[in-house]
Amino acid sequence: MRHALPLLLAALLTIAGCSNSEPVAKAPANPAPITPETKTAPAATPETELPAVMDSPFTKPLSEDEKEMSDVPVIPPPSDGKPKPTTPSVPASNPVAAPAANAGPQDWPKQIAPFLDDTTVAIIRIDWPNADLKAVVEEAKKYGADTEMVENPLTAGVINSPEFAKGVNEMAFVLHFMEVKEGDESYQQKSTTALFHTTGAVPDEELAAIALGSFGGQIPPEELKKSLPRHGEWFALALEPENLQRINNLQPADTTALEAAVAAIGPAPVQYVSVLNDKVRKKLIEDGDIPGGQIAKYYVDKINYFGVGGAYANGPKLNVVVDTKNQEDAQELYDWVDLTTSPKSLPAEIPAPLVELLRKHLLPKLNENQLSISVGPEQVAEIRSFVEPMLEKAQQEREKIQASNNMKQIGLAFHNFFDTFHRFPPLPNRDGKLPEKPLLSWRVYLLPYLEQNALYDQFHLDEPWDSEHNIKLAAQVPACYTDPKHPVDDPGKTTFVVPSGEKAFYTPGKTIGFANITDGTSNTIMLLNVSPKEAVVWTKPDEWDYDPQNPFRGLTDLDPEGDFPALMVDGSVQIFSSKKMKPETMRNLIERNDGNVVDWDNVR
Repeated sequence: MRHALPLLLAALLTIAGCSNSEPVAKAPANPAPITPETKTAPAATPETELPAVMDSPFTKPLSEDEKEMSDVPVIPPPSDGKPKPTTPSVPASNPVAAPAANAGPQDWPKQIAPFLDDTTVAIIRIDWPNADLKAVVEEAKKYGADTEMVENPLTAGVINSPEFAKGVNEMAFVLHFMEVKEGDESYQQKSTTALFHTTGAVPDEELAAIALGSFGGQIPPEELKKSLPRHGEWFALALEPENLQRINNLQPADTTALEAAVAAIGPAPVQYVSVLNDKVRKKLIEDGDIPGGQIAKYYVDKINYFGVGGAYANGPKLNVVVDTKNQEDAQELYDWVDLTTSPKSLPAEIPAPLVELLRKHLLPKLNENQLSISVGPEQVAEIRSFVEPMLEKAQQEREKIQASNNMKQIGLAFHNFFDTFHRFPPLPNRDGKLPEKPLLSWRVYLLPYLEQNALYDQFHLDEPWDSEHNIKLAAQVPACYTDPKHPVDDPGKTTFVVPSGEKAFYTPGKTIGFANITDGTSNTIMLLNVSPKEAVVWTKPDEWDYDPQNPFRGLTDLDPEGDFPALMVDGSVQIFSSKKMKPETMRNLIERNDGNVVDWDNVR
């Protein structure tokens, strides 16, 4: 919870950009905050006229050629101008309620009102199953983004579960504060409560067990059942006793402001809404959860709500709305965003055309007391056409750096191995003799020095790499033996090899240590990252056989300029050029004891 609101606020306050797109649906000028004083039973919710629907990526008419979000309905117009009452509370032990026939994508604020109070900071609501989530993850992976959060076993279990998809059609994550007592003291801690809108096809306990993964199996069924308070078609996952007690004691909150925010951003597969009251603002500022220092805090105090609606799978669309207390506050916030995103305020290294493009499509549009950003497929395509080459270049640089870091890590492991055994791997047999052909690769012997003890302990060191037992471990290639820029087709192979030959770093059947590197550790190659076509099984004692007549074998096609990385015995990684370096110089770098001087002026 700590970072969800700050990240979304920061997106508006620090990079916001610009568009000539039409405004989003206008909400009431001063929506009521969610406070204890405004709580009421569902049937007594004040009559609220829903705001008229204006153009946005989620509501504007579709052309024949552009079917934007054809699978997401627009906000249904109310028949009588009155909100429908929230379904009554149902004890957790009762049968699963069947979904109402008139339930729509904008009905969820009233439906989850029994789970909300004046400590609610924000709500993330997503359709389920959600093709947009998978599409975003795949796109993020293309550019090297960290997707571990959605690819870990627990999350993947939910995403890939047909049973969960059958039983849940909507989820919401309520970010809130919760009072916790420890002895005689109590304090407010951040918490997130997951809510599930069910279809009635799968019991709550089974859905909760899927959501909890292996942890769910450790909870007795009766205890789990008690932790699933239900109201109407929704149930909450409340494993913490304090949270369960909190929910059971709640009265349905007044969702007038929340409904206005949801209507303003429009229906979308993914929605984020934060309705701020004085209590929440104060707590966020006290805990340092608002980025941007005093300036950001100053503007947060002017915001009633902040909402984001997004879609991706059927064409990227984004709708952002910030509702302020009055028109003057909106103008002041707009002026600040305009100033801080102007070319004069940004670092000079950011290309001016990029700044202009982002301001064109992302600078908020001012509409009375609201700021809004509406971006559809056309705007995203224009931004992407400009940004994508930059992202690809940055990704290539990250991959290059990662490969270099992996090589340095291997070099450090070689040195630590030497400190322990006073020699480089492999190790001798039980008779003390070094075999001409080791049973396993040096890569296996280095595992304990690469924080891979668990994998190392699985190997039978007295058996060859392809024994019935060891061959099964070949598929478990440690990440440090991989090059993300040049992946191999075989998941059990690596492109990290040591030069092997009579005068090379590795000489079969001979013990090699620093004393044998007479040409100097900074002048001798220890490890090469070769072309994927030269890859070897990482557990197999198979290396890069040094051919003095062809010293660049497997190194010429890694880069258009002929560049290739090499780990030197001193632990440094150097970039050499197969196009600029003479074969003689390469031979001098590979041979550890030829006595020749390396021509460093012509290596790259």
